[in-house]
Amino acid sequence: MTQALISVITPSYQQGKYIKATIDSVLSQDYPNIELIVIDGGSTDETLDVLRHYDDPRMTWISEKDEGQTDAINKGIRRAKGDILTYLNSDDVLFPGCIRFIVDTFTSYPDVSVVFGDTSLIDAAGKVIGDAHARPYTAVSVMTGGNANPQQGTFWRRQVTEQIGLFDTSLHYCMDYEYWLRMSLAGYEIRYVPGYRAGFRMHGESKTMTRYMAFERDMRQIFDDIYARADVPAEIRAAHDSAYAFLDWWRVKGYYADRDYEKARPLLKTFMRSRRRGRKILAWLMWIDTMLHTRMARFASNLHARWRGSTLLPE
Repeated sequence: MTQALISVITPSYQQGKYIKATIDSVLSQDYPNIELIVIDGGSTDETLDVLRHYDDPRMTWISEKDEGQTDAINKGIRRAKGDILTYLNSDDVLFPGCIRFIVDTFTSYPDVSVVFGDTSLIDAAGKVIGDAHARPYTAVSVMTGGNANPQQGTFWRRQVTEQIGLFDTSLHYCMDYEYWLRMSLAGYEIRYVPGYRAGFRMHGESKTMTRYMAFERDMRQIFDDIYARADVPAEIRAAHDSAYAFLDWWRVKGYYADRDYEKARPLLKTFMRSRRRGRKILAWLMWIDTMLHTRMARFASNLHARWRGSTLLPE
């Protein structure tokens, strides 16, 4: 598959200060057969000036009003001609050698349909400030908070989309999370190959940083839809209570982050009896923090995230 065409879709809106780094990280790859499709939602910042600067036949772009990030991704996929697909947000980057590595991996594992790895966390200036370690993918594990697979650097074969369809436009924050679950439930192998091949930019305007509770609502919709299916695999059915406990844990951390302590405390009391040691300890610290207004729980939460090796999803 050395001549496979790789399609990179970049949904974009008001990220003019970062999109040049995103584009450059794709076009500078040492693998030649790439198409980059930028779908901009009608940005009014410097984005269009940046896009007009490029004159590279591998890159195409449009700028028009859309229904949000998920809609933009789907627009890009419809235009994509590649054998292998991925999407890269307009503030994230691919690291040098990423695409050649992905092509080589798919060539070595012809039965694998999806490949992902680890992700570096970068700041607004592009400096690496942390790491998001992934783990081998199972649907039960991701639905119960055991691990996450970072979206940045996840690639899949075209036939996957041809079978399962496009991203769910009713979701605006966890559409990737749902898409990987849909792939898994359809029987596709999602292969974790360790290594840092992409950078996830952490800044105050990124959705992961600013929309904590919205993520929980999206995931609850996803879980409700999965558990309403008649063909849910037995291992996922058996994980029902643990899966919804994971959503409640996400919710209580959202309440805590928003300092909505009246809503946080009842849930915290539940998790203070949790069998999961990490959640139990943090719940106690967070409950004490809501009463005494210290910084102890936030400090402990940061240490816990570092210990787990990921800040993309709460435990």
